[in-house]
Amino acid sequence: MLRATSGPIRRHSQSVVSKSKLRPREISTQAPNSDSSSERSKLGTFSVRFFVGNTIGLCAGIYGTHLAYSSPIRLDDSSYGPSLDWKGRAVKPIDVEDAAAWLRKEEKSQKGVEGSGVARWDSVRCASNSPCEDMLVDAQLPVPAIPYHEVVNGLSAKKWSFWGVFDGHAGSATSKILQIALVSYVARGLSQLYLSNASDLKAQATRKQESPLPAAVKASIRSSFCQLDNEIMFDGAEATTNAKSHTEALSRLAPGYAGSCALLAAYNTNDKNLYVACTGDSRAVLGRRDFRSGRFVPIPLSTDQTGYNESEVARVRAEHPGEPDVINVNTGRTLDKIALTRAFGDGLWKWPLQIIQECHEKFWWAAPLAKCNTPPYLTAEPVVTSTQVHGQEDFLIMASDGLWDHLSNEQAVELVSLWKAAFENGTIGRYEPSPSIMHRHACGLKEDWKAKSENFVVVDKNVATHLVRNALGGKDQDMLCGIVGAQPPLSREVRDDITVQVIFFDRIVQQS
Repeated sequence: MLRATSGPIRRHSQSVVSKSKLRPREISTQAPNSDSSSERSKLGTFSVRFFVGNTIGLCAGIYGTHLAYSSPIRLDDSSYGPSLDWKGRAVKPIDVEDAAAWLRKEEKSQKGVEGSGVARWDSVRCASNSPCEDMLVDAQLPVPAIPYHEVVNGLSAKKWSFWGVFDGHAGSATSKILQIALVSYVARGLSQLYLSNASDLKAQATRKQESPLPAAVKASIRSSFCQLDNEIMFDGAEATTNAKSHTEALSRLAPGYAGSCALLAAYNTNDKNLYVACTGDSRAVLGRRDFRSGRFVPIPLSTDQTGYNESEVARVRAEHPGEPDVINVNTGRTLDKIALTRAFGDGLWKWPLQIIQECHEKFWWAAPLAKCNTPPYLTAEPVVTSTQVHGQEDFLIMASDGLWDHLSNEQAVELVSLWKAAFENGTIGRYEPSPSIMHRHACGLKEDWKAKSENFVVVDKNVATHLVRNALGGKDQDMLCGIVGAQPPLSREVRDDITVQVIFFDRIVQQS
């Protein structure tokens, strides 16, 4: 860095080379002039001129010095340590063991408690974003919220099991709130429903129906989803006027600025009803054996809520008459920006324009979206389905869209059935990869990679990890390592965050 001086600039010795001619290092291999150095020319030597540094004030003798050698220069690279060997050190090429460690880093397996109607569930989360924006949850709670084995107003608590997958975007602030609070909001709403239902039955002097009807349970779940989202959005809006500090304002605004899909399953052990609530494009699929064919078949329990869903397009357009371009059917995006029609958070699509403009001016938010004339354009209200779990072999697959980008419903169910058979037969991990797949030239990685059945393999003891492995290459180890080895931010062009939960109901037996 140049610095101003208070006195006159002093001229330096003639032996100091002008700064304009300095180079970090100059090596001349040209033979010296024969007239002035004939003897050295005969010896075949050459001159080496070193120019070191560009800081004025160093010893003048360093600059312009000629050193003569009688043999070629041989540098000892060991003096520099490993710093010259840099290739592959910033982003390390990975092998199959590295890929397996990455896949299994956040896997978990749990057994259901006695009387829960659940044998086991497996889960895994595999990141693409840094930090990961996906969250997940599992819980078993009493509904209504009274101690087990106690009776209150003629009611006893029933064991409900909950599993959630929350696919965040624009950060993890919203998905983290859902991980913390959504199950509790839903369980509280169900408890209130049970108590209200019991009061109504008592007034009618009948106890024929203790559990609320499925339609009432669905309505309660929808209400709980909307209540939590409304509180998220309201608290963020209030923060613009009553927060006591900038950090408090940013903290309260964050869950409303970011967004998240929500997929929640709630299982009532008492009546074997499985409820699945979906906001966004995460997906739930039930695997059930078809006794005529003997194969497991997929039963979709949710539908992706994007601009490619015709019923969603019709709903949004009906809510915003006179805005035919509210959803671009070619890209599936709402207001040409987000590929969803339902989500938690996402204040840019929900808050009044004056709040968005205020956040833009005060807290570094994006400016209001073009064509955002009549918000809200997104809703957190879920579509809720109910299914009777009646087979001992039924299983549920829940996953964020990062899995479904690469697997179909049919493939996912086929993979779980393959894993289930290997688990029960004790044959997990016994396979030989094809040499033709292991050794080849790189053929390129694409985000729209689709899994191939011929590459399916069963090597993981966790069935959720098994699904992710096969979605990202399976037996094709070169493809698997390539997709897994992509690091942020490039990884987001290759794969999304992937979160999976697989639940087995009633029975799964491993041979000893």
